Amino acid sequence: MPLISPTACPCGLLVAGPVAAAVGTARALAGCATLLVLATAAALLSPQVRRLRADDVRTAERAGASR
Repeated sequence: MPLISPTACPCGLLVAGPVAAAVGTARALAGCATLLVLATAAALLSPQVRRLRADDVRTAERAGASR
């Protein structure tokens, strides 16, 4: 899924201006903050993310460096 972010950023910027003009800057920022919180909460609902430990990440980093 590496192509989602480069595509989503310009699309978000394209939508942000008209939305801010329609509802106001403060409401647009509050809506963006709400979307960020919901996206973070959705990621944290994944059992794989909740079980992730720092030791697992370090081990994976070391394995990648030894290749």
